[in-house]
Amino acid sequence: RSSDLADGEFVVPARVVSELGNGSTEAGARKLYAMMDRIQASRKHTVGKGKVAKNNRADRYLPA
Repeated sequence: RSSDLADGEFVVPARVVSELGNGSTEAGARKLYAMMDRIQASRKHTVGKGKVAKNNRADRYLPA
């Protein structure tokens, strides 16, 4: 665990990112950023003034 990371942050090894992109780290990174965008979009509907955060089942957005 690197001391440069905040608690709860993680690093995805380039080899794994490349595998997600079928050999391309750029394509793999695009998939991971798209996943993060979907999770954030899902979460914004469950939080905010006057709303109570609920489980948005974010794990369904993880690459399989």
